[in-house]
Order: sequence, then C-alpha cells, then structure tokens
Amino acid sequence: MTRDDSWNYAEILWNGIQAKAVTAAFEQLSYKEQWYLEKRNAICLTCGRVSPLSTQSTFEDLAVDFEGTTASGAERFYRRTLDKLRLKLLESGVIHTVTLKQTDMRKKNKRIAAAVYLYQADNDGEWGELRFDFENGTAEIVRLADWDTVKSNIFAKTAIRFVQRLPEARLLKSVVVPFEMGVPERPLPLTKAAKESNGNSSHTISLRQTECRKTDERITAAVYEYLVDNDGEWGELRFDFENGTAEIVKLADWDTVKSNIFAKTAIRYIQGLPEARLLKSVVVPF
Repeated sequence: MTRDDSWNYAEILWNGIQAKAVTAAFEQLSYKEQWYLEKRNAICLTCGRVSPLSTQSTFEDLAVDFEGTTASGAERFYRRTLDKLRLKLLESGVIHTVTLKQTDMRKKNKRIAAAVYLYQADNDGEWGELRFDFENGTAEIVRLADWDTVKSNIFAKTAIRFVQRLPEARLLKSVVVPFEMGVPERPLPLTKAAKESNGNSSHTISLRQTECRKTDERITAAVYEYLVDNDGEWGELRFDFENGTAEIVKLADWDTVKSNIFAKTAIRYIQGLPEARLLKSVVVPF
C-alpha cells in the first residue's frame, strides 16, 4: 500500500475502491498509526489531497518526528500499521490481496532469467506456487493457493500480471498486492431481489433443482445446480436425504479451490430446509 512497495495508498483510495470503507478502517487506527501512513504516503485522508512524491517522509524523518525510535524502528512500525489496515480492509470486503514471496531466482548473463514465487490469497490458507520464465515472457501456475477460484484463478493471474510488469531492477523478494475482484454485472431478477432484501450480503449462490426422487411420497434425493455470484458455469450438487449426505459433483466457476465455500454454503442451506420447503430455485445471499 505504499509508493515504495507497490501498495499505492492514493491509488487505492481514489481509483475505484470504496473510500468510505477505507476511511472507516483508517479511523480505527491510533493517531500515531494514521500519522505514519499519511506522512509516508504524502496524502491527507481527510481531504483526499495527494502531495508530490518529493514531500514523502523518509523513515529517518519519521524517526526524528517521533523521538525514541530509529529509522529501522520507524519502518517496522509503519509496516505493522500497513498490515493492520490491510486486515481491516480484508474484513470489510473492500479489497482482496495476493501476498507474494520469492523462493528461487536464476540469472543468465547477469540478467534475471527465471524466478519462483509462492502466493497466498487474502492472507489465509495454504500457499500456491508460480514459476516465471522472463526470457520467454511466460508464467506457469504450478499449484493453486487456498481460496483461489477454480477456473478463473483470479488470485494467481493477478499475481502473474503484477510480477511480469515489474522492471528487472524491482523484482521484489516479497510484496502484498491489493486488488478489486470485479464481478460482471449480469443480474437475474432473483439475484437482484435477494441483494435488495439483504444489503449486507457481498456474495450470492443461485440454486436450481434439476432432479428430485421420492420414495413412499417422501423426497429421498435431489440434484441441484449452483452458480456463484450470478456468473460463469454452473456446478452440480447431489443430495441423499435418506442418509443425510451430499456430494459435490462439479465445482462452479468462481468457487474456491480447496475450501469450496460456495458449494458448502449451498449444501448447508438445502440440508437445513424442511422437506415441504425444498425449493425449485432460490438465490442465497451470504
């Protein structure tokens, strides 16, 4: 979130991410934390004024203004503050982040020819792995991180774009990259109604029943397709109500790779319905 380690505070605030939510997170910081962020990034959060880069405070400047610390101490405090604000923004759903750390780097004729990075989605779960071939301008997703999306791989692809755009001299050892996960707006009436009825929901699961089986006039099994955030291909879920089990047959686009959060939310919803209310179609906000 800084000018010097890719998290550009001004860009986050004024280039599309919700300023109100950022302000709310910022106001939860202490005065000292707020002061460090504003001085280091040369921006006033109250008015939105972005000053020239030349007015950016160095860590030596910050150490002098807050007596009793060194430049390295000021930098450590600043980066802890960045992490604190980042986590608050993640909790509010305003941004997503990809954390990158370089684990291998190979040079050829004194130029960086290849590198390996681990990446983590939203500061949680197991790390994925990315390999870069800078000679040929290619990148490979070796292993997806937890919480990355199944088919679109939005976190991995964001990380790849970021690293490939870096000049060789700035190929960072570690960095946190914030981004907005834009969802194409193709609303269905049910989705619109669900979101209007629950303004706090940030995601939706659309469910439609494609098969239902009865034994002695009781529903014993059903098949549902599910769609994440009204976009992409549908996944498939099978329910065995006699044994109280459910199976994820196919993951939907935009579901998460290992945690399958959308499929599991859909399963809990269906299994929590009484038989008489087993719906043909529904949109579940969460």
